[in-house]
Order: sequence, then structure tokens, then C-alpha cells
Amino acid sequence: RRTGIIDYWEENRKWTNDWLQNSVLYSYIKNKRYVVSVIEGGFMKYFELSPIRITSGWTVKYNNFTEYDPEQDGAQYCYELNEDLILLENQNLIIDLGWYPAMNLKGCYIMYLVDKNRENPFLVPLDRFQTKSKKEIISKLEYWMSEGHYQKYIQIYTKDNA
Repeated sequence: RRTGIIDYWEENRKWTNDWLQNSVLYSYIKNKRYVVSVIEGGFMKYFELSPIRITSGWTVKYNNFTEYDPEQDGAQYCYELNEDLILLENQNLIIDLGWYPAMNLKGCYIMYLVDKNRENPFLVPLDRFQTKSKKEIISKLEYWMSEGHYQKYIQIYTKDNA
């Protein structure tokens, strides 16, 4: 199944080809991140994953949240901005972070805290935050993982209420 940058590129092939002067090579590497290499221009920039303090109890389902900062790194690397940046899970809770709309510098980070046991959890999130700032989103993400924030949402399931 193809996702993210490849789907976007195929849907917007003419714009993407014009933008990168018909010189794009997409490759899929082991850590499941897409890398764009512009052959004619002779550059390839790889962004490391952003350092994030993940507290105990949270499981990383996927992490595509790189050190790319749209305010500093500019439009040529906007392929790093996608809707599936990071997904964390802790008991019944999910933290989902993405950039909307994908690969559009006019977009923003949007992060949801949802109860996965609810019906349509993303329609009724427990918490939602949006910003254009990389610094703000990391700060809020780390805060949401702190026990002081998420403990009020943890549900203890017993036979009576399961």
C-alpha cells in the first residue's frame, strides 16, 4: 500500500515535476520514511527524527516526525509535512499528530488526543491543538504525555463496565 508523498506526487504530478524540474527519485527506506532525492539539482537532504521525551506508558505506533521546521527549512523540503507524523498509544488513549493539508506550507500541525474506545473518536476528541510552530507542538506533545494531563482521561475497565 502506498501512502503519503507517492500518492500526493501522482495526484499532482505536473506541479511536482515542474517544481522539482522533472528530477525526482522517490525511495522507501527501512525506517518507513520517504526520502526525496533531486538528481539534477545534486542535493538530497535527510532529516533526523525530532528528539521527543516520551514518558513511560506510551507506545510509539509510528514516528515520521523529523527535525524539518517549515519556518526555517522552507518549501523545498515540504515533503516532510504529512498527515501521519506521529501516533502514540497509552491504554485507551491515542495521540495523533499530523500536518494539514499535507505538504502545504500554509497548513499547520494538528494534534488530537482521543479515546480509542469511543465511537468516532476523532469527531469527539478529548483534546485538540493546532499551531504552525515546531517548538510549540513539541512542547504540547510532551505535556500531553505527562501524567498530570492524560491521567484524567484513562479509563479503568472492569468486567462491570467493559
